[in-house]
Amino acid sequence: NPDNDAVGDLATESQLTDSTFLRSVYVGLTLITIALVILRSALFVKIAMAASASLHDGLLAGVLRAPVNLYHDVTPTGRVLNRFSKDLDHVDTNLPDTLVQVLQNMFSILAILSICVVTTPFVLLTFIPIFILFFKIQTYFRKTSREVKRLEGVSRSTYVSRFSEMIVGLGVVRAFGRTTRELQRHFEALDFNGNKWLLYWLLARWLAVRLDALANFVVLSVGMLAVGLTDAGA
Repeated sequence: NPDNDAVGDLATESQLTDSTFLRSVYVGLTLITIALVILRSALFVKIAMAASASLHDGLLAGVLRAPVNLYHDVTPTGRVLNRFSKDLDHVDTNLPDTLVQVLQNMFSILAILSICVVTTPFVLLTFIPIFILFFKIQTYFRKTSREVKRLEGVSRSTYVSRFSEMIVGLGVVRAFGRTTRELQRHFEALDFNGNKWLLYWLLARWLAVRLDALANFVVLSVGMLAVGLTDAGA
């Protein structure tokens, strides 16, 4: 039948047109997303570099203007070097990435919570105890990790200071035959710092295990409520 063939051709052409339109929309959204990600990354890098330069300049100006008898005579050289090396390296490399991850995770959590509340409002009853547990875990972890990180920084300053002093007085150390003893002291300080660094990462694993347990409990609660409400409605 010619009429049926014409209708079929029109339907096929309409489907092809819709498919082409949807592909074009998908490609356009993908290109927009890529452009926004590149723009966000460039802007964030620029802001991070400006903040790092400002922090370095302020730190350098503070050290240069510090009184000799109250700061330079009582502060080990390794501690000053540690501030300009390891601490600034954390500010330049770790903090920007951490901030990006925090923002991304925050928006993801808000989106997930919104979807859960819209689909299953009763899930809010399970969020209350989870938030309380999360706040207690976070408070305990922050207090402990802050002190461990402080000990790690102090111990790092110790071996950096000893190493710099040993390099400066290398001739005296060799003259008195104290090379082996000084190396042993340096390795002991290095091991002490490594222990504190390992303890800090063990604390991070401790936090990760508990956060994963809370996340699994959220998934279990949402699934059980969804199944229960579906059965009740049925």
